[in-house]
Amino acid sequence: PWQWPPPTPSDTPIEFSDKVTLLSHHIADDQQSLTLNWQVNQPFDADYTVFIQAWQGTEQVTGFDGPPVQGDYPTSLWAPGETIVDTHALDLSVLPPGDYYLLVGLYNPSTGERLPAFGPDGPLPDYAVNVGTVQGVGSRQ
Repeated sequence: PWQWPPPTPSDTPIEFSDKVTLLSHHIADDQQSLTLNWQVNQPFDADYTVFIQAWQGTEQVTGFDGPPVQGDYPTSLWAPGETIVDTHALDLSVLPPGDYYLLVGLYNPSTGERLPAFGPDGPLPDYAVNVGTVQGVGSRQ
C-alpha cells in the first residue's frame, strides 16, 4: 500500500524543494480548519495548490484541495523571506465517525506534479506530511 504504515505526524519544519518550508501547522480545536504556516525560501515559477487528504488506514477517504490563502495570494506572488499564514476549511461531516489522519503537500495543478517534501531523515513518502488526526462526524451510511 501507498502509505503503510501511516507516517508519523510531523512536528518539525518540512522543506518543500528549495521553495518553501512548512514551519508549523495547527488543527483548530473544533476541527473546522487547518492552518499551515509557510516560510518562503525561493520564488515559485507557478501557482501551486495545497492538497489535504484524509486517510483511514491505507485508504484515502476524501480530500480538501485548494489554493493557498483561499486563492487571494497565489504562490507565484510569494517573496523570499515572507511567512504565509494559510488556513483551509475542513468539512468533517463528509467523514463517517472514526479517526482519520491528514496528509498535506503542494502540487502544480497544471501538471499534477507534487513539490518534493523533505523531513530531517530525507524525502517523505509521496511528498506528503502527516499533520495530525481528526475525527469524522458524519453519519454512518
